[in-house]
This record gives sequence, C-alpha cells and structure tokens, in this order.
Amino acid sequence: MMYLDRNNLPPTFGELMKREREEGEKKGLEKGIEKGIEKGIEKGIEKGLIKARRKLAMKLIQDNFPDEYISDLTELGLDEIKAVRGR
Repeated sequence: MMYLDRNNLPPTFGELMKREREEGEKKGLEKGIEKGIEKGIEKGIEKGLIKARRKLAMKLIQDNFPDEYISDLTELGLDEIKAVRGR
C-alpha cells in the first residue's frame, strides 16, 4: 500500500491564505516599528534643540540681554524666556 507524503503535496488554499496573512502581519509590524523609531528620534532631536535653546537663553539672561533679543536669537517665545528667567 502506498502512502501519500504530505510534504510533496501542493499547499491548500487555507495554507496559502495563512502564509499571506502572516507575511502581511510581519511587514505591518516591521513598518510600525520603523515609524515608531523615526518618531522617537524626531522627538529626541526636538527635545535636544529646546534644551539647547533654553541653555543659550540662560547664558544671555546672565549677560543681561533683553528678553526680546533673547527671543529673536533662540526662537523661544517671551513666555518661555520669562520661565527660564524664573519670573
């Protein structure tokens, strides 16, 4: 009696659909992770820029520059300059 070897049979429609779904999920997950990393990097850069601007503002405050001038140089708003100044 001859037995069928399951490994030599073509995949069923259900198996093909399962593979396609799994590949789609994998690609979607990879894209999601990639976008998450990009957003995280962007947020980190933005936080670093704000920190650098505040640090520059503090130095200019210590050198008695007017708030409007500090705002122009650092691109921080006057409210932010006052917050850095501590008022």
